[in-house]
Amino acid sequence: MLKQKMLQIMAAMLIAVLVLTACGPAATTEAPAAPAEAASEAQEPTSEEMVAAEVEPTSETTEPASEEVVTITMWNGFNAHEVGLLNEMIDKYWTPTHPNIRVIAEGEKDNQTMLTAMSGGDPPDVIIAASSETATLWASQGAIMDLTPAVEPVRAQLEAELVPAGLQWVIYDGKYYGLPFVNYDSGFFYNKDLFAAAGLDPEKPPETLDELAEYAAKLTKVDASGNIIQLGWMPLIDTWRATSFLLNSGGRFYDPETGAPTVNDPKNVAAFQWDLDYQSQYGLDKVTAFTTGFSEGDNPFQLGKIAMDIGGCWDPAFYKLNAPDLNYGVAAIPYSDPQYANATIVGTNPIVVPVGAKHPKEAMEFAVFFAMNKDISREYAAVISNIPQIKSEVGTFTDDPVTKFFAELSTSPNAVAWAPVPYSQRYNDELQTAIGKMYYEGVSAQEALDAAQKVMEKVAAEYLD
Repeated sequence: MLKQKMLQIMAAMLIAVLVLTACGPAATTEAPAAPAEAASEAQEPTSEEMVAAEVEPTSETTEPASEEVVTITMWNGFNAHEVGLLNEMIDKYWTPTHPNIRVIAEGEKDNQTMLTAMSGGDPPDVIIAASSETATLWASQGAIMDLTPAVEPVRAQLEAELVPAGLQWVIYDGKYYGLPFVNYDSGFFYNKDLFAAAGLDPEKPPETLDELAEYAAKLTKVDASGNIIQLGWMPLIDTWRATSFLLNSGGRFYDPETGAPTVNDPKNVAAFQWDLDYQSQYGLDKVTAFTTGFSEGDNPFQLGKIAMDIGGCWDPAFYKLNAPDLNYGVAAIPYSDPQYANATIVGTNPIVVPVGAKHPKEAMEFAVFFAMNKDISREYAAVISNIPQIKSEVGTFTDDPVTKFFAELSTSPNAVAWAPVPYSQRYNDELQTAIGKMYYEGVSAQEALDAAQKVMEKVAAEYLD
């Protein structure tokens, strides 16, 4: 069983690196706990206090919690434009049904700011975090409250309606320490024009690893000196691409029964080695030089320099804005075996209530409402290029076939949270270190992942019984 454990003081913490807005890969730094004295002084309310009235997840009018107007603050990681849209959702759906609970949303808050407030004993009432990994970490530190009492009246409905992979991120030690809000996932992008130029059918992307290698060879171009001028397949040089790819080869990153890390799982090793072997035929140094040779902000797939890549559900919005003439298709990431078809990493923006919140009952009511309201899920996911966390809205929130593909992929039986364990942020860092050793130092996949496994076993021991 994972145990509650306070981490070191704030000064010892590495700075979290967050993805912009509400999508994309996770932050890469482990966070400190709220001080022990703050955690001990903030008493969690009883189930009766937190759920004085049944929580209503729909837009129907509910009885106000009290006659007095209560104001709760909600911090989030969305940018200014997205916060404006979030406030529209609050005004449209929350305020009319909860006139006595006013919500003030403050955006552009990163994990560092949130943790500083929690550690200092002056947190907001609600947080919508910008990275999936925060809920289990903060729960293990005693920094956020157990929402299970507030969830219990609607638990059966919640578990039946919400996308399962998103829910995985907010459960710790069998309890709900958060709720998912707008999800995101990964998929396969390919350039149709480059396919056609190489004699490949632009409507038939590769499905298997063998096909991926065959297509990539036809799509790679080198000059007379052997330098790459067009690359068929983007190497796995970051954790987002790597974890997504490994899932489609049967890889796994932790043992769900024990919570222990499985960095060097044989299928992880095999998937990385497959990619290293493929890229090495062109010279691994030349491949990495080519992929890192673009100026900051440039996307080589968007520029037509890489024919096939792994990306996120938010990428089409950027392509529409920055490369409107880009002719591309999307598909599931190629698999090593049909049993792993349609695997994808699903992330979410966890809604949590910090220990020390001034209005925990109202905050929990807001969290449940926002996570389960279908209108908000559908409309907000559409405007920020994410995916509804509610299954029924996946097929209705957009008419765009590309966005709809990603949404439907998030409900695949092989869609998962890659590592919903308290040490996943540290895991992300260590996996990136192993990737650097493989792709830039020539270390074998087995050696690099064995070294990462040893590190992560020590890290995980801080959280495991």
